[in-house]
Amino acid sequence: MVADARKDLASGSPKPNANTGKQSPGLRALVFASFALAGLSVVLSALALLFAAGILPPLRGTDDLEHQLRAYLLNNPGVIVESVNGMELRRQVAATAR
Repeated sequence: MVADARKDLASGSPKPNANTGKQSPGLRALVFASFALAGLSVVLSALALLFAAGILPPLRGTDDLEHQLRAYLLNNPGVIVESVNGMELRRQVAATAR
C-alpha cells in the first residue's frame, strides 16, 4: 500500500490510488496552482482591458513624461547621435557575421 502511493507520486499518475480512492497530494497541488494561475491571468487581463479602454487612468501622466523626454533630448542632442552610432555599429557587426 505505501509502495503503491510512492509509485503514484513518483510517476505523477493522475489516477486515484486503488486502495484509498484518493488522488495523490502532488496532483492536488498542481491542480490548485493551475487554477490560481488561471485566476491571476483573468484579473491581469481585465486590468489590461480597463487601461486600454481608458476606464482606469494611467499610473503616470503621459503628457508630463513626453514633455520631460522632449526637453531632455533638446538639451542633450548627443544622446541621439550616440544611439544612431550604436545602431550602425550593431548593423555592421551583424553584416560581417553573415
